[in-house]
Amino acid sequence: MSTSCPGIYCGRIWINDSWSDCMACPRGFRSNNDHICEQCDNDLQLYDWIYLSFMVVIFVLIQLYFVDKSTRSDKLNFISLTFFTAIFCETILASVLSVLLSNDWKLELKTCGVKSFSDWYTLFYNPSLNEHFHCTNEAVYPLYSIVFLFYLISLGFVLIRHFYLRVVSCIIYLLTSSSQIKNLYSKNFLTKNIYYVLYSIPALMFIHAMLADYVFPYLLIIGSVISIAIHFSYHIDQSYVYLFHAMFHFRNLIIVLCHWALHVFGIVSVTEMKGKYDYLLLLLVPFPTLFYIFTSKFSDPSKL
Repeated sequence: MSTSCPGIYCGRIWINDSWSDCMACPRGFRSNNDHICEQCDNDLQLYDWIYLSFMVVIFVLIQLYFVDKSTRSDKLNFISLTFFTAIFCETILASVLSVLLSNDWKLELKTCGVKSFSDWYTLFYNPSLNEHFHCTNEAVYPLYSIVFLFYLISLGFVLIRHFYLRVVSCIIYLLTSSSQIKNLYSKNFLTKNIYYVLYSIPALMFIHAMLADYVFPYLLIIGSVISIAIHFSYHIDQSYVYLFHAMFHFRNLIIVLCHWALHVFGIVSVTEMKGKYDYLLLLLVPFPTLFYIFTSKFSDPSKL
């Protein structure tokens, strides 16, 4: 019996001593060239790890940005430290749970691999035999679903953040009678940050669903360059001496280092460090920041 099936992603599985009808391969399987569903057991490539890490890191950075916009402090105060600790703990737990739930409670990841751009959008490659014949499956397992799972778990943590931080704060207040605990709620910092994050999660899920991982390195590099320029443009004094010294203030330094981390993600994603001298490209990471600082006098509106 021939195992050939219509469509690119349709396959057959061996069940009850015979081949099944053509169907969508089960989760964790992918159709090979002979249209037989094979279990995914490939190790993740460097690019895969970078993409998954980026989707986690960008969510953390967005939350840290909201915290910074709420507190607007150049020093690490109690409110900022509380939020930072909560965000990092939630992210670690969500990441670990995502891996465990994606791989039968094993702390490891195996993938089907990415062979072509169409692997991310199997929905659009169903055979057109009739409207009831579909072979949509996750050909890039688990690179597509695990990101959604991470954001859904993170959403759950965000929704209960108000509750567990209040419990922890009450315990700390009873033990220390610290007045800083009250400051956490005096200006609704907690509520505002939760609302901001709830808006960002659907946006990130939409970007992941539409753009997959082929476009993100270029968007990352372009977006981070524009973002660092916007950050420095908020300073009233646009002289290069002031901007250079301001870069080393605590708040500005953290923001700059986060942008540099995004530059590194973008450069490593594009090159995958396969070339002998690709590591030298990392020397370009500070270039957009320094370029803005030392050319700011040419774009200062007050001097035009």
